[in-house]
Amino acid sequence: MARPPQSDNPAPPSVGYGSLITFLDHLNTFGDPPNLINNRVFPSSFSGTTMALTLRALRFFDLIDEDGKPSEAALKAVMSPDTRQGALTNLLEEKYPGLFSLPLSKAGPGEIRDYFGGFGMDATAVRKARSFFLQAAKENGIAVHGSVAKETRSRTKGAKRKKDKGTNGGSPPPLKPPDDNQPLKGDVKTISLRSGNGRISLGVYFEPISFSSEDREFVFELIDKLNAYEKNNA
Repeated sequence: MARPPQSDNPAPPSVGYGSLITFLDHLNTFGDPPNLINNRVFPSSFSGTTMALTLRALRFFDLIDEDGKPSEAALKAVMSPDTRQGALTNLLEEKYPGLFSLPLSKAGPGEIRDYFGGFGMDATAVRKARSFFLQAAKENGIAVHGSVAKETRSRTKGAKRKKDKGTNGGSPPPLKPPDDNQPLKGDVKTISLRSGNGRISLGVYFEPISFSSEDREFVFELIDKLNAYEKNNA
């Protein structure tokens, strides 16, 4: 029997799993959840885009309602590191029933991609939603098929090799446009570290018209974080 389409159901989270956990840890420092979960309770390091995606994830798991009012008992269970794994495991099983019924432990990469593709999201959102779920499954001890686990590890290792390539003793290469024969619009943002022991520079060279939505989100999230850090350090 064909799997029913997912497009009528809420789209699954596409925020980074680490961002959600960082926010839950942040909330846990207050003890009890505030009356409303909105942009004002986030750490200053979060960009507007990440805040919006995190709030969407909280609504997906019914941890807050559409107005930001928390489901206090459920939210406190995932806020606390002592009860988080069990609570998140239950939420994942409840909110991704189509995946677990495959069953998940025997589902290959193609089946998982098809599941997320059934929500009517664009390709970038599908990739991010899939990444969120697989990272959540890994961190909470939920078994996935070996072919899925291997593919996830390979992607991670490939990204690390690409990041390390071209460095010299851990020092980044000089900032410059990617191709001097094709000048691009660019800018450099430099901020001082709070400790006074250094500075960080972000050089951005790009052609705005050709930006993909994924590139735009990534670049402006970095810029937002630098601006927020600088503002809080003023």
